[in-house]
Amino acid sequence: MTDRAVLAELLAFPRTFKEPGVSLKDSNAKLEYTRRKHEVTQEQLIAALEERPSAVDDWIHYCEDFRSTGNWTIEQARSGAWQVYWFASGGSRREGLTFQSRAAACAAFIQLHLESLK
Repeated sequence: MTDRAVLAELLAFPRTFKEPGVSLKDSNAKLEYTRRKHEVTQEQLIAALEERPSAVDDWIHYCEDFRSTGNWTIEQARSGAWQVYWFASGGSRREGLTFQSRAAACAAFIQLHLESLK
């Protein structure tokens, strides 16, 4: 699988992971990206997301579906900046990152979220 194919699979994940009887963790394990994540740079992921803004929308909706304590989340702040943070128990935020670019924030969210599913 080429890097481009790995990125395409990753961008499609929010729409394709819902396989009946398969956990989110197992769906993540099936991703080629999981095995090749060190070959795909954050810059490549950002560029792929910038080329397909609808994929950013898909990942943000995916995040909203799974927003609960003990997960990474992404949201736009009142300032317009994008924040990626760990939503800890009790509703507190930890380990926050701030981005001006929606695609860069989404790339960080994807990488952190998938890593947390191991």
